[in-house]
Parts: sequence; C-alpha cells; structure tokens
Amino acid sequence: MKKILLTCFVLAATIYSCNKDETEVDTDAICDTPGNDGWCFSITDFAENLGQYLGETTTGFSYSIYKEDEMKAIGSEGVSVTQQDGGPYNINASITAMNVGSTAKSLTTIATLQLLEQNGLTPRDYIKDYLPQWWTFGDDIDAIKFEDLLTHRSGFRPFYNTGLPYDAVSYNQIKQEVENGIDYSNYYGVANYQNINFCILRIIIPILNGDMDKNSPLIDVAADQLTIQSYMNYIKSYVVASAGFGTDNISCDNDQDIHYYNYYNPNDTGWLTGNECQNAGGGTLSMPSVILGGIMARAYYTNDLLSPAMKLFMFNPTLPLGCYDNQTDVTNNWGWQFHHNGGFRNNGNPQIGKGGHACWYVFHNGITVAVSTNSYGGIEGDNRFEDINDLIEVAYDGAWSQN
Repeated sequence: MKKILLTCFVLAATIYSCNKDETEVDTDAICDTPGNDGWCFSITDFAENLGQYLGETTTGFSYSIYKEDEMKAIGSEGVSVTQQDGGPYNINASITAMNVGSTAKSLTTIATLQLLEQNGLTPRDYIKDYLPQWWTFGDDIDAIKFEDLLTHRSGFRPFYNTGLPYDAVSYNQIKQEVENGIDYSNYYGVANYQNINFCILRIIIPILNGDMDKNSPLIDVAADQLTIQSYMNYIKSYVVASAGFGTDNISCDNDQDIHYYNYYNPNDTGWLTGNECQNAGGGTLSMPSVILGGIMARAYYTNDLLSPAMKLFMFNPTLPLGCYDNQTDVTNNWGWQFHHNGGFRNNGNPQIGKGGHACWYVFHNGITVAVSTNSYGGIEGDNRFEDINDLIEVAYDGAWSQN
C-alpha cells in the first residue's frame, strides 16, 4: 500500500509533519478491557486494512485516522486524474480536496448548533421565525423544529409536490416547498432522508448569524447568492478554522484538480462535478479527508466546536442530530459508534455512473476515521462490502487482536 503515514501532528492551521516511525508501530495499541478482556486495537492494522480494501475497490482514495483529537495516520493511493484526462496525478491525503458528499450535513449540524446556542435557542425551538419572513408559509410549517430538520423528520416531501424535483435543494425549490407546506398527519415526525432538511439550513444560518435580515425582502437571485456566501464563510471560519485547519481548499465549487470515475470503466474519461453551491448545507463540500476527520474528532472529543450541552444533542444515541448511531453492524460489536456517509454520481446506473464515496466514523475507543474516494461502483459491487460503511467497519473490526 502507498503512503501510510504514522505519528502525525496538526499545529494551528497547517500540517507540519507526518512521518512513519517504525519504532512506534507497536506502541499504537489501544486495549479495551470492559467486556473484551485481553483484546487490543491497532491503529497500524486499521490503516493497513483501509488501504488494502480501498485500493482494491477505488480509482483513488484518501483517509485520516485520529485518536481522540490527535491525528495518528493518513493514507492515500491512486490518482486524482487518470491518463486519459491528462494525468496521472496522485492523490495527496493532506491537501487533495475531494467531494465529501452528504457527510457535509454533519458540518452543517455543528454550525447550526453553535448558532442556536449563541441565540439562546435549542434544537427544540421552531424554525418559522428564522426563515425569510417575506416567504409564504404553507400548512404546518410552524410545527417544524430544528431537531426535525436535523433528523429528517420535518415532513418535507418535495417529490409529492407538482413542479418540484425529487430532491429539492436550490433556493427557489426550498422557497416553493415551504409555500407548499407539509402533510402533518401523515409525514411529520416520520424519518425520511431528504436533502432539503439541511439545504434549508444554509438559508437559516445567515439569519441566525445576522448576515441576512429576515424582515428585509430580497429578490430571489440576491438572497440565493447571499445565503450561499454567508453559509460558506461561516463553515470556513467557525467550523474548519475553529478545528485548527486552513480554509484555502474548502469549496462548494468542486471544479478543481480532481476528476470522478466509475470503477468498472477505468479507461473512460472522468467527471468534473463543477459548481454545486446551490446544494450547500446538504452536501457537495470539497475538503481533504484529514480536515473532515479532524473536524469530527474535535466535535466529539473536545469543546473546540461544540459546548458540552450541544454535544449531548448531536451525539445522542437515542436521537442523534446530523449523524447516525450504530451498535450492531460491526462484526464483533466492539461498542457504539456515530457516523455519516455520502455518495454521489452523475448517472443513476452504478455500472456507468461516475462519482465517489465519503464517510466518517467516531468509534467508542477514541478512534475517528474519515474516508473519501473519487470513483463509484467498486465498493458496492465487491462481494465483501455492502457499501463504504461496511468497508470501514470490516477494516476496523479486523484491527482487533487478542493478546
């Protein structure tokens, strides 16, 4: 496997050093005695498992592994641009920004919880007063709470409304869906994954932050651009930078120096996802996996991003916000975990669609991992893995051994 780097240090906004040190390989064991006497977890084995499995199922990938809030390993393999597109250019785990898909919802959650607390609110407050007041509000919009958005229980069903696509994400589509209202009796409180639940937060976040006056009407084009810019500025300043990282390669305009491929068609040209800022809030942020992993590690294990009270909301095993909890999928069930995954492609057929996968996990033993890929199809088509979640869980489970 290429580029497994251990004993890494993140200082301020820059990764200063990350070097393999053979003398420390055996010191990375994390022994977990409660309920698993004699069993230990190896960061080195976890990294090697990830590299092997991802290397066999992707065009290119990168990952980062943290122990609590300290980066312990990063790895990458494959190319960001293949020969037919002018490459090959290798993926660099530290600096290659990759589309993290729906895992961006977790960053939107962090931003929302920060601003709710700053405004003296909680996730159990209602959203209506923090939407543009010049919008028209349909039936039962006043019933929706912030926690409903953050758990996909708002009742929004864009595909049932004439004239809206299945996945309503743009400013005008969200505005129309709010005007259409929700079917409270049938859908409110029922979990149904819809990107609109988080895309609407990129409109609310600028209002909570004071960048847009909810009582001063703007034309749609102006409001759209203002909310995108304000959302991105907030994510960069108060999520990425507050976690200790630089923001130069954080973008919702993904037309950068990386292409996306289909694993089954290695000789085909790649896809440039382009500007997808209209999806801001719900997905399509580009960043290196080392930053995604670091943000989630600090969100859970420190108070740099979330207060203890807001961490209890986000990482609640009964009803987590902006992520999922899981206590059963890992083969030997070493303990709880929180995670979010993302996938995207330009065609509905996984055999020809070009895209990628992303995922982060916070595990019970202090380990956080983030993975990004620039190809679609191999992971889900491999007999060993159901999806990117399963691949990470198998790699994690295989890093345990009994002394």
